[in-house]
Amino acid sequence: LSSPSSPSTILVAGSDCTLVGATVPGYTVDIVGRSAFSHATCIVPANLTNHATIRLSTADAGYSSQLIVNAGATLTNGSDGTILAAAGASPIRYINGSLVNDGTIATESGATCVANGAFVQQGGSITAAGKWQLDSGSFTITGGTSSGNVYCSGATISIEDTVTTASTLLVESAGNTLIQHDSPAVTLTIQGN
Repeated sequence: LSSPSSPSTILVAGSDCTLVGATVPGYTVDIVGRSAFSHATCIVPANLTNHATIRLSTADAGYSSQLIVNAGATLTNGSDGTILAAAGASPIRYINGSLVNDGTIATESGATCVANGAFVQQGGSITAAGKWQLDSGSFTITGGTSSGNVYCSGATISIEDTVTTASTLLVESAGNTLIQHDSPAVTLTIQGN
C-alpha cells in the first residue's frame, strides 16, 4: 500500500479487522462502533509501525471501538503517526496490549481512551483534552511530552532522566507503584477519588 494522492479514510466496523504491515501516511483507519455492526475491534497480530492516523470513534450510543495488540506484539506509533480517540456517541475507546509512542496520541474533549498493557512514551506527545488513561500495566516515560488529562491507575510508573520537556502525569486510584522518577521536567500529581 502506498501513500494516496489525497487523504483517504478506511472505515472499520464490526470485529473482523486485522492490521498487518506498516500503515502509510495519508490514510486514516477509522475504527467506529455503530449499531449496524456492533462494537468495532481491530487486531494487531504482530509488530507494526503506524505512519497513518488510527481513529477510535463511535457513531451510536452503547457501542465501543478498540484496538487490540496481541500478546508478544508491539504497536509503535511512528513519529508521523497519530492515534486519536475522537468524541462521539459513546465516551470510551480502548487500546489493549503493548504500545510505544513516538508520534501523536490525542483524545478529543468528551472522549476517554483507556489503555491496558505496557506503554512507553518514547517521543512525540500525548495531548488529552478528554482523558487518556493507562489502567493497569506499565507506564514508562523516556521522552516526548504529555499534557492535559493524562492518567495512570493500577500501574507501575517509570520516568527516566532522558525526559527534558515539561510534562504532566496524573495518578489516581490504588495499586500504582513508582519505580523511578529521575526527571525534574515531569510533574507527577497524585489524586484521590
